[in-house]
Amino acid sequence: MKKIKLVLFVCLFVSTPLFSQNIFTNSDCIKLTKAGLSEDLIINTLNSSETFNFDTSIDAIIKLKDSGVSEKVIQTMMNKQEMSRKNIGSFSFDFNDINYQLPNSGIFFLKTENSSN
Repeated sequence: MKKIKLVLFVCLFVSTPLFSQNIFTNSDCIKLTKAGLSEDLIINTLNSSETFNFDTSIDAIIKLKDSGVSEKVIQTMMNKQEMSRKNIGSFSFDFNDINYQLPNSGIFFLKTENSSN
């Protein structure tokens, strides 16, 4: 029963940020630019955003540039996206004398053993 509680706790812990925060995307950068916000304010907003998913493909960069997004903002988006790819790791914790190692992102499953065997 404790292992089931652990699985539920971990699922809630990992999934909560996905539902509680908006994901900052390329279209948000375009909206901020078209609203006339300064380059510095857009970059500060980018840097303070914890959840984001930028498309940094060639076509997406061209669309950003055609929409008036500055190269400095685009570069900040690319840097932030690249840093997030490099920082994907894992975290570990102990529960009932067992060490668990889980990814910081993505989908994962915990296998529990039936103690009645």
